[in-house]
Amino acid sequence: MQNIETIAVRYGHQVEGLLERLGARGPARGAGDLLDQVKHLLDEPGLRRVRRFLRLRNKVIHNKPPEMPMPSKEQVEQAGQEAVAALKEVLARHQAQASPPPRKAAPVKGHRPPASAGTQEPPGPVYRIRERTGAYVIWVGPAGVWVVAEGREAREQARLDAEVRLVTRFPRMAVKALRRDDRLEARVRWGRPRLSPEEVREAVRLLTHTEPAARVAQPSGSPQGSEHRMRTVKLKDIPAAFYVGPVGVLVVADHPHIAEIEARRVWEDSQGALSVVPAVLVPTLKEPQGRVDGVLALRDEGAIREFLRGRRALDDDEVDRVAGWLGNRTAPVPPIRPKGGRYRLKGEEVAEGRTKAPPAFVVELVPPGPPPKPNPALTALRAVGWRVVFLPELVVLVLVALYRPGAESAGPLFLVGLVLLRFFALYGDPQGWKRWTLLGVGALELFFVWVALDGPRGKFDPGKLLSRWEWMIFLVPGLVSVLRGVWPSWPRWAALEAQRSRGRVR
Repeated sequence: MQNIETIAVRYGHQVEGLLERLGARGPARGAGDLLDQVKHLLDEPGLRRVRRFLRLRNKVIHNKPPEMPMPSKEQVEQAGQEAVAALKEVLARHQAQASPPPRKAAPVKGHRPPASAGTQEPPGPVYRIRERTGAYVIWVGPAGVWVVAEGREAREQARLDAEVRLVTRFPRMAVKALRRDDRLEARVRWGRPRLSPEEVREAVRLLTHTEPAARVAQPSGSPQGSEHRMRTVKLKDIPAAFYVGPVGVLVVADHPHIAEIEARRVWEDSQGALSVVPAVLVPTLKEPQGRVDGVLALRDEGAIREFLRGRRALDDDEVDRVAGWLGNRTAPVPPIRPKGGRYRLKGEEVAEGRTKAPPAFVVELVPPGPPPKPNPALTALRAVGWRVVFLPELVVLVLVALYRPGAESAGPLFLVGLVLLRFFALYGDPQGWKRWTLLGVGALELFFVWVALDGPRGKFDPGKLLSRWEWMIFLVPGLVSVLRGVWPSWPRWAALEAQRSRGRVR
């Protein structure tokens, strides 16, 4: 039969794993920080269930806060089941939203589809981030990031701040700034897609993540210096190191299971009076803090010192007494002075000491509105894209064919057909008949320019293009066509093209 600590640890690992699958990442001090990163994805009841379980788990594992009554085994198990169920529901909903829509079946003859079958599904989620003071609003959606503010200086400052927050994950993301957000929801949702649903949620996390306040260095003679006290205890027969600081006791080992066992022993020997955190030392971490098998992972001793700098549970004299007690656990547990705190249990909030500041940002999930009316000219321009350089030549050939009467228009009409065939060959990968069409028509255009500039007579001079610039209408499409046809033949270009094709398939 499992005890209450095993139940709390088991459900705690499940909750942390689900939070990481929702997009939470380190460095984080625990499940509470992971929950803060993705709390905008949960509704209010689900958020309350997860927070209630984390409070009960902290009481069982770390005995924090001391004034909170110890819950029963049934309460911890019920709270853990409710928290896991709430997170699984959110994860399933977002996976269904991010998965591609099912392929439509072929229409059955004589069957009329329902009226709602032709409606277009709205793309990805759109979030509206309101700054606490109301100075600006940030819109995040599949089409990018927009900052809305009234004042010009506030708008520019908010835009620069958003780009700085996003540069680590989205280095090429350009944040746009607007004065008003009229009809902005449709633009953010239905515009040119730039972000996937997972990237949208990652951008929201980066924009709402508040950096910790800078620590002000104090003179060395002051009672509270800039460096906090940290003691290290290493015992001969125990494969773990104990670091004692203001946060409590940090048990560091090479394996997560060893760290958890030694941390539980310290907690049991102290009769729940000490806050004990298991951790593993991983020098290969990219960030100072992370997670390994659900256990806190630290990169080096600097990361350990920074972790112990958190919320003060031990004073400097208590740090020394706890370090001495770890070396001889047969001695009585040193007394720990109570520290003020804040907790909530069964819907009733108890506050001692400091109160928590309101959040700096308010994140709202914007419901989808009606899709915008399509603009035929803009849709055609996007479909043509860079191929617009081939259109002037086509227009000139069509005008020449219409101007020539009778049989004289056969030659220009034949060229119009070749140019049209080459225009269709520009779409997709230049393989097979498309490649030979691009090479053939491009070589024919370059030959016409060479003949027109007296190339057969040996008087070809590239400087003549400055005086006879109208031939640039044929020279530029010819060069682009030949380069597009030669592209798959070069080994490096072929590898890049194959990589790009595999990305499209995925």
